[in-house]
Amino acid sequence: MVSAESREALRQALELHKQELRFAVQDLSIAARSWSDPSESIRVHPGAWLASAFLVGVWLGRGR
Repeated sequence: MVSAESREALRQALELHKQELRFAVQDLSIAARSWSDPSESIRVHPGAWLASAFLVGVWLGRGR
């Protein structure tokens, strides 16, 4: 039979793991949103995006 102290320790550990899982899911959803929406990255690094777009345009234009 499991003692009341062991049960309480298990309950606390479960609550801690649930909270950690909740935080991990929040972090994952933030990362997924930032990956699927490049607007923040464009705002932070506009020159790199402009240069990349130019190079892609040149690369696509050379193929013809």
